[in-house]
Amino acid sequence: MKQDGTEYKKIDVGLPTQIIEDNGLLECLLPETFKIKMKDKLTLVPSTLIGISMDKGQRWYFIDAAKPNLAKIKETFPFISKKLNFPILPDAKIIKE
Repeated sequence: MKQDGTEYKKIDVGLPTQIIEDNGLLECLLPETFKIKMKDKLTLVPSTLIGISMDKGQRWYFIDAAKPNLAKIKETFPFISKKLNFPILPDAKIIKE
């Protein structure tokens, strides 16, 4: 990626938007924003992490639920609760050219 002029500058992860218990799992959604330099442009890319705990919150595992992959994630991980309210993510935003 670096050879192509793409570099991750920063990743911000927010607080969980909700934590639910379903089928013996704790699950949550965490907003995240990537700040990516692509050639001469600096871009903010919103995304979401799915947090899953199988031991009542002692250990957490995270799945990146980027907008284009949400259907695939639900197909790959069918145990993910339907109670999670996935946000509609805005498009990436160029903040500096």
